[in-house]
Amino acid sequence: METQQYREIQKVVNSHAADIQALTAMVYGLLAQVHGSQGEEGIAAAEARTMTASKSMGSAFGVRPNASLISQLFKSARQPS
Repeated sequence: METQQYREIQKVVNSHAADIQALTAMVYGLLAQVHGSQGEEGIAAAEARTMTASKSMGSAFGVRPNASLISQLFKSARQPS
């Protein structure tokens, strides 16, 4: 692969990685706020809704949301920071 093509691919991947990190930070912030205002019940309700929504999602490539990652995210939201 040419160096220029590699740089372009790396630029796109890094852009997506930065977007994913930004979304992850926002989700953690929102979950911390839910936990602070609604406690464990709020987190459990948010997790249930997220899992329901994730089951109805898909893509043209047949990719589904990573249920294990979603569970890990909610587990970490329940841990004191």
